Amino acid sequence: MKGLAIGAALLGVLALEGCAGMDAKEQRVLSGAAIGTGAAAIAALLVAFVFRDQVPVPRAAARVGGLTLVYTGMALAGWAAWHLRSAVRDIVVPRRPDLVTSGPYRYVRHPLYLAMCIALLGAATVLRSWLGLCAVACLFLPTELYRARLEDRALAARFGSQWSTYARHTPFFVPGSR
Repeated sequence: MKGLAIGAALLGVLALEGCAGMDAKEQRVLSGAAIGTGAAAIAALLVAFVFRDQVPVPRAAARVGGLTLVYTGMALAGWAAWHLRSAVRDIVVPRRPDLVTSGPYRYVRHPLYLAMCIALLGAATVLRSWLGLCAVACLFLPTELYRARLEDRALAARFGSQWSTYARHTPFFVPGSR
């Protein structure tokens, strides 16, 4: 669980690197979104930890189910990062000269954000925390969706009609949805 908390904090910090070269207003919006997402992830983990053992499910079952979600989220994040290569550090601002549509990006436009959400849900499940699950849904998910919308705008500005075609055919956050 410490690894998830550290990862959430780094997510916000690393995203700030992508703000170089922008005007001050854009930097404030994007850095605020990055910090907000990291803070929301840490808050969700803290809520899950403080209010653990609330769900009347055997510990072993919660551990197996939760760790499956954590590892699934981490694997999806690794797969998405592999396809982004060096651009994975610029969470909102596109750095690559090409639009990535391979790997998990064939199925969803924001697999890294989806991966973090899955992993945090897994952590709350391991801790058997209803409030932790609610914190992921009510604190973390809205900040992730906000950042994803910012990223959509940045990608649309950068890639124009190529992005429009990709966005029209690829679900936003949930594979198979329209």
